[in-house]
Amino acid sequence: MARILVSDEEEILCRALDRFLSGLGHEVSTAPEGRELLAKLDSARPDVVITDVHMRRVGGAKIVDALTPRGKAVAMIAMSGRGGLENEALGHASGLIGAVVSLTKPFSLDELRVALDAVLAVG
Repeated sequence: MARILVSDEEEILCRALDRFLSGLGHEVSTAPEGRELLAKLDSARPDVVITDVHMRRVGGAKIVDALTPRGKAVAMIAMSGRGGLENEALGHASGLIGAVVSLTKPFSLDELRVALDAVLAVG
């Protein structure tokens, strides 16, 4: 199974995704905001980062930049409640990091499972 790092400013969403993904057998770490996500990248060594790309202090571009120099490809599932997921940062990400998939909030757990299967199949 995969090591997954989940980051969102909505604590309830982080907890729900942690329970769901752990129930699928994945090793999950959470970060309630972007700065903590960046701080946890080295210790968590994720295969997949599932993150809101419109957080207050750290947005999608900074997260992509932090994932880029990793020794192995890190897939990213980008979430947003605002739409606009086909933005420059994500377009840029697909050429620099592992697989990139976007989800618009609210999304179902089935949609998340499909997205996760897709990024893991590429890696």
